[in-house]
Amino acid sequence: MSQSIFDLPGRFWRGNLHTHSNLSDGALDPSEVCRRYKAEGYDFLALTDHFVGEYNYPIADTKPFRDEEFTTILGAELHSGAMENGEL
Repeated sequence: MSQSIFDLPGRFWRGNLHTHSNLSDGALDPSEVCRRYKAEGYDFLALTDHFVGEYNYPIADTKPFRDEEFTTILGAELHSGAMENGEL
């Protein structure tokens, strides 16, 4: 019988390092994205909207949504520009 990694000693954090808000192609505003992740028991979230001119190069300030039980990492999804076929 194999042992689950979660049965071992230590602390595990639940988080998401890549998600979007309505600052780029997501559906919800940053505060609601953070609220929902926190409500689902996540320990951390990186809001990484598309950092391109089409969306005005957004970086959401998620610091106001941090507390003792939930933290955020400021981030963005970087793009290298258009390919030969015109796609990002």
